[in-house]
Amino acid sequence: MIAVSTDYLSIIEALPPDAMTIFRNIAWDEYKSIVKALGTAPRFRMAYSNGALQIMTTSPKHERIKMLLGWLVLELAKASQQPFDSVGSATLMNDEVRKGTEPDDCYYLQNASQVIGKDIDLNVHPAPDLAIEVDLSSPSLKKFPIYAALGVTELWRYKRGRVKFYQLNVDDYEEISRSISFPFLSPDVITDHVRIGLDQGPMIMLRSFESWIKTNQPTA
Repeated sequence: MIAVSTDYLSIIEALPPDAMTIFRNIAWDEYKSIVKALGTAPRFRMAYSNGALQIMTTSPKHERIKMLLGWLVLELAKASQQPFDSVGSATLMNDEVRKGTEPDDCYYLQNASQVIGKDIDLNVHPAPDLAIEVDLSSPSLKKFPIYAALGVTELWRYKRGRVKFYQLNVDDYEEISRSISFPFLSPDVITDHVRIGLDQGPMIMLRSFESWIKTNQPTA
């Protein structure tokens, strides 16, 4: 694996919260070296496609929204009593398509039984069933072709105070009115509960969401 230019790393590490920069003409092996050099630094999100490497940084507000969404997904998985696993913001990359990205969060639901207890490698394992993107300043829509190439079936995108759901359709995403993983769920319900979480705190949000699930989840 080739060495990483220290200039790239110094630029990346100096980025302020909620910032974004793009490096051009980055080779696939150099991208993988940058990923390795940065390790598990939680404030960076990287996306790579066709020689372009996009670096984004997070902020406390960004991370708060991400956590609220994650707790809602966990409540849904518990209520549905289905296998569940998450690799968080781990780098998702595939050598065959030479694309990679780091979601704000991602989950295995339908394919959880294939990956629980394993070190995820998208060259071997399926892609996550659901990925979450929180956009406060950097648009995740530019990352959609990467997710499509990796094979992520469903995306949730938070932007301007609202959540939208998207479904993979061949090589692109189309907006949908119900979740694939949780068909009784609309994006408006998630939007409303994220607002509760931001305004009143996660405990009140979770109590409200648990009540909503009991009322609206279809019985077997």
